[in-house]
Amino acid sequence: MNAKQIETYKPLLDEFCQETKKFKNKIEMPGLFLPHGLENYETAKNKFFYVGRDTAGWIPFNELIDCFENNKIIDYINKNDWPNSLDEVFKQANNNPSSFWNIACRLQLKLNGVKEDLAINTNLSDEYKQILLEMGYGNLNSIETPQSIKNRKEWDSIDKNIYKEIKNKSLKFDNLKFILDIYNPSHIFIFNLKGDEELAFKNLEYECIQDKEFQNLIAIYTITGYKTKIIWTVHPGSFRYIKKNALEKISVSEWIDEIINRT
Repeated sequence: MNAKQIETYKPLLDEFCQETKKFKNKIEMPGLFLPHGLENYETAKNKFFYVGRDTAGWIPFNELIDCFENNKIIDYINKNDWPNSLDEVFKQANNNPSSFWNIACRLQLKLNGVKEDLAINTNLSDEYKQILLEMGYGNLNSIETPQSIKNRKEWDSIDKNIYKEIKNKSLKFDNLKFILDIYNPSHIFIFNLKGDEELAFKNLEYECIQDKEFQNLIAIYTITGYKTKIIWTVHPGSFRYIKKNALEKISVSEWIDEIINRT
């Protein structure tokens, strides 16, 4: 957590909680996700941010409201800064090419000069582990989408009207501008459907400078007033269904190399 993170998010969280505290204990759903850097991000020579669609479970909404009511919003910002260790990253990566964390870690190592395409697990050298701790982590949606909640088979048990109001109040957080202004990354890598441009680039003047790269899997954006390069590609979960042609699938290593070629 850095000072700018607190300065930016605390008033917004206070406002959000004031608007939604009436729903405390009336719904069981994840609370707000906030983009953040891992342990070594602030001292990294190359600042790379990896952005997905949304989380798969998060700090409960009721816990967020508890923090607000007890004047501990900064504690919530601290709790939000997951993962707290690389063991948690390795567990999520699970050497699974469909995992967001697996692809983000492999990209992070290669972008920092590691030539081999290594398995992401505890066997990595200490040097490489320190490089992974330099990553930034974000999502386009601060509150999970209905589809993600459905995937956990929890959608039927929640009040849809309450969810919708909380989700609508959270939209003020769904903006790449926070990542740009707080963390100043050189590159942001977005793994998501391209149809979410309006969600990502709210209040920003952006230009798609390269589109439909590498068999329509990669697009590149610039944003007026920022030096950050945005590379938008598909989510690893959908990449596994994409084929080079009728007979041949695109390898994950090939995909990673094509992304790196455009940084």
